[in-house]
Amino acid sequence: MAEPRPKSRRGRIFLAGGAVAALAVGGAFFLRGGGSSEAEAPRRPRTVVAAEGPLVVTVAATGVVQPLLTVEVKSKASGEVTNFTLEPGDQVEQGQLVCELDPTDEQRNVRLREAEVASNEAGLRAAEANLEVTKAQIRRGLMESEAQLTGARAELSVADEKLARAQKLLEQKLAPPEHVEDARAVRAAAFARLVTGQAALEAAKAGSHVVAERMQQVKLARIALVRSEIALEEARKRAADTRIVAPLSGVLLTKTVQKGTIVASGITSVSGGTTLATIADLSRIFIIAEVDESDIGRVGKDCRARITVDAHRGRTFDGIVERVLPLGVEELSVTTFRVKIEVTSPDRRDALLPNMTANVLIEVDRRDRCVLVPNAALKARGKQLGVDVVAGDGVAPEFRPIERGITDGERTEVRSGLRAGEVVALGDAEPPPEEGGNWLGRLFGRRGGGRGGGSGSSGGGGRR
Repeated sequence: MAEPRPKSRRGRIFLAGGAVAALAVGGAFFLRGGGSSEAEAPRRPRTVVAAEGPLVVTVAATGVVQPLLTVEVKSKASGEVTNFTLEPGDQVEQGQLVCELDPTDEQRNVRLREAEVASNEAGLRAAEANLEVTKAQIRRGLMESEAQLTGARAELSVADEKLARAQKLLEQKLAPPEHVEDARAVRAAAFARLVTGQAALEAAKAGSHVVAERMQQVKLARIALVRSEIALEEARKRAADTRIVAPLSGVLLTKTVQKGTIVASGITSVSGGTTLATIADLSRIFIIAEVDESDIGRVGKDCRARITVDAHRGRTFDGIVERVLPLGVEELSVTTFRVKIEVTSPDRRDALLPNMTANVLIEVDRRDRCVLVPNAALKARGKQLGVDVVAGDGVAPEFRPIERGITDGERTEVRSGLRAGEVVALGDAEPPPEEGGNWLGRLFGRRGGGRGGGSGSSGGGGRR
């Protein structure tokens, strides 16, 4: 027999290509269900079990850590810094020495004020002495005028008697006319002395206005003395103020001067004086949070808050809302309201530092125990809100109206219409399980959309 001719290379390629084509056609036919007349398998809905548990509704905000008090330390005195050994971060107690200034200028001012006090004291003593001298002079003048007036009255009375007697003797022709003339002259002289005495008394009484002037001078001298004494007291206080002490207990935040810096007084300088340092009271720590105006209506006093900072990842600090500031702040057409939150965690002082950025969740509503479903399970039928309840495998979901409660954006409280443990359908559906005979589909990665020849189990079958 003749040996068979070996097949050519072209023939082998043709046969292999035909086999592949046939396999592809058969696979496509098989993937489409092999021409089965059964209906396409329905997509199984994704489900979830209604749970029972707590639900907390929060408002998110960002804020800044702030201490209870922040005080700028300034000096009432002026001068050069001679001692400032503290550094930012150091703990200080109320009354502790913070900084010292050169006291030379203030001590010179004290001596100047002391000289003014001494001068005003001497002026007061001189004014008081002048007052006493004036009073004595007026008293003496009054006494002399009254004595002179009394003598003039007595002389006038004697002169009147002599004149009457001389006139009577002249009428009886017992005395010459010259006696009457002499008596009249004596009487006229006595009367003149009386008038002079009266004028002197009036002049003495008129000297009381001089006493009033001297008393006013004394009053002005006393006022000048009091003013100089007050100025001396202030100068001594400013001299003592060259030693600047901490006004409160806390932490030194900033140090703005060094040894040798010339500082201005915070009282006498028009610029308000030089700031030496800043001290913060960290006994209480607050978060000033910016809450959007759409959420501020749900935030109120005593709302609880959870606080986190980037510096301590994984740690949460507790807080409570102390107040909501009434004035909104508009920036870039966005209005926010500031909320002051006190941090209550005991470890706050060592972890939270001033001006740290904080992330805040403010609790605005809470349910300690309620029935919960995901928001994706909620459906609306007309004006009714409800869920699709799945009674079991192979059973079509049944719409059931519910009464909705609060929501945190992901889960919703169901007040009535659903019990914990019931199964509800979600919005998206899962593809049907792959059938055991569709091995070619699995081979080519076909997962859905084909027509199966039967309803296999959810776990899939083996090869045929």
